[in-house]
Amino acid sequence: MNVFEEIVLEIEEKYSRSDNNIGWRFLTVSKNSLSTNSGIFLITLNPGGRKEDPKQGKGSCESGCAYITEIWKEGCCPGSSTLQRQIQLLFQRIAKYNRYGYKNYTDLLENSVCGYYIPFRSPDFKSLKDKKRSLDLGKRIWKQVFINSDFHLIICIDTITFSQVKDILSELNCFEINSRDYDTGWGKYKSTVVKYTRNNQRLTLVRFPHLSRFSIFGREASEQRIDTIFNKIFEA
Repeated sequence: MNVFEEIVLEIEEKYSRSDNNIGWRFLTVSKNSLSTNSGIFLITLNPGGRKEDPKQGKGSCESGCAYITEIWKEGCCPGSSTLQRQIQLLFQRIAKYNRYGYKNYTDLLENSVCGYYIPFRSPDFKSLKDKKRSLDLGKRIWKQVFINSDFHLIICIDTITFSQVKDILSELNCFEINSRDYDTGWGKYKSTVVKYTRNNQRLTLVRFPHLSRFSIFGREASEQRIDTIFNKIFEA
């Protein structure tokens, strides 16, 4: 049994004993990304919505990255919701650094590890049931993923996942070098870039404001601020 299969079995078992009852999702890309990937991880808090779409993958998305191929807003085209577009623009920006060998941002996104920290669906975090056990499950499964992966950039878009991932990295003997907040060009909202070292390798953890509410990518007023953030992310 491989890591993906072990994780899915645990999610199914914990979900069956949870008070959450509107479905679960783990990866928003192919399960193959866990074994072969760009070294980039995009981890968001948990799947939203009030019901499960039977057409969407649960453990993984084998027909293409959900941020590109799925319809998240009724009556709209695939990949056209605010969050989907922002994630696409985020990876377009990453792809411009041309360090990954993928032919375009779509390939880069589909070959990165993208998934939910907590697999259980809820309309928002406040309405998520069994919060402590759900967070404990998230920590176990992502710690297992990190242990079995090479990674150098982790991206979060909420403070809860960001804090939880920081805890995991500390437990994995990743030593924080520095942390700094940066203006995003959207009022007082900040982005945080944290630099780590582990086994003589540099790692970066980044938090952006939640991109479903703050469309900072592709926004002229944020352009220079985003440049500053990415220069820090990819500095030598």
